[in-house]
Amino acid sequence: MKDKVRELMISIWYPAQRESEQKVLYMQPGAAKYYDENTITTIGLDPGQIDLSGIGTNAWLNAPAESSEKGWPVILYSPGGSVPRNFGTAVVEDLASRGYVVVTVDHTYETSAVEFPGGRVETGKLTAMNAETVLKMMDVRVDDMRYVLDQLALIQDGKNPDYEQRELPAGLAKALNLTKVGIFGHSAGGATSAQVMYEDERVGAGIDMDGTMGYMPDYPLDVAKYGLNRPFMLMNSGYNKEGEVDSHLTADDRNSFWKNSTGWKLDLAIPKGAHYTFTDYQILFPQLDRKLSISPRVIQQSIGTANSDQAFEAQKNYIAAFFELHLKGISQPLLESPSTLYPEVEFIK
Repeated sequence: MKDKVRELMISIWYPAQRESEQKVLYMQPGAAKYYDENTITTIGLDPGQIDLSGIGTNAWLNAPAESSEKGWPVILYSPGGSVPRNFGTAVVEDLASRGYVVVTVDHTYETSAVEFPGGRVETGKLTAMNAETVLKMMDVRVDDMRYVLDQLALIQDGKNPDYEQRELPAGLAKALNLTKVGIFGHSAGGATSAQVMYEDERVGAGIDMDGTMGYMPDYPLDVAKYGLNRPFMLMNSGYNKEGEVDSHLTADDRNSFWKNSTGWKLDLAIPKGAHYTFTDYQILFPQLDRKLSISPRVIQQSIGTANSDQAFEAQKNYIAAFFELHLKGISQPLLESPSTLYPEVEFIK
């Protein structure tokens, strides 16, 4: 592995001028096949029952980018440990529709399957999840995200950092406003988001969706120890072993982060949710259950017992409100107090 060139596969989602000739696939066929053969059994389904490459999206491939006077704010997205970037698509599409360029990143050799152009699939290589592995994984993830930000700067300057020099979508360079950069992610991607902000001043606002900030209890990330001086939002789900709502009040890493952060901050929880509430599982599982009857136990362990539609609407709109406030400067009453529109969401003070 030491002699290999590290390659990253990303997707760039953005407001488009018009439709192109081809819709974007939810997942590329090779990666979908690997996921189906190696991971789908964990949710109680047999291989061959679903085709993730056949799921529709709302995006068009290589469509010309819609122009904006100053460019659109840029948001980076990092998925959970071993989770493909595809499982954040629903919220990412929503953000792009609101006037953002959103860049989703697969962390090669950690992600279960990453498909590169031409059909080559690289699979996860992680060993046992001990402190050494997790901390190394976090270092690599942070480097990945900062490198992607560097490459976006090259695109903005009219250069093409694509490894094979494939033509970039028309207007993409002018669509980027890299003076307004946010970051968010799920699980390990949420911790990545926090640590990237700690290490890189270019990122002005971030969200951690259910991500532990380190290998706890003995190996917190620096961001957990020292906090941030810029806007950050925590989004948690479920309860801990003592039956308490997971939050900065009950988790050592986030408690330390909270106490040491001097910037704008908010802690939200969906107590009836579960770890994968903050992924497309929140949408996909109910649909799959209606067609294929997934085990109720698997569903509860993955996305909890919260109303699926309400839970997704809540995360979509709270995430959007956060970035509207901190990247666009638009006042957001939704972030000021609990809303009767989203009874599944608790504000943690």
